[in-house]
Amino acid sequence: MQDCIQDYQLMAKWLTDEDVLEFYEGRDNPFLLERIIETYQPMVMRDDPVIPCLIDYHNIPIGYIQYFSLNDLPESDRQMYHLKKLIMSMELTCLSANQTIGIKELVQNCCQPL
Repeated sequence: MQDCIQDYQLMAKWLTDEDVLEFYEGRDNPFLLERIIETYQPMVMRDDPVIPCLIDYHNIPIGYIQYFSLNDLPESDRQMYHLKKLIMSMELTCLSANQTIGIKELVQNCCQPL
């Protein structure tokens, strides 16, 4: 994902779609463009440990995925994941990822050719 209005508009399109919101934040919690920029721009600009990415399928953007190293999260967030200090002191990289498919036809077809 890049710091450009087109990427933010695409995210806003998906995150105001009730069918997508059913599986993301809930249908009553849409992300309008201003909220998208406020939420995702710090990640895009690398001011946040989360790395945001758009998913392309046959050169068409169809969804969003983010990943992050659990080791890079603030202590409060690491506690949320119930990570023990012993694990965090090891030199292991623990990653977490979240994804959203923004095109409902592809979700229903499990990304099989339409």
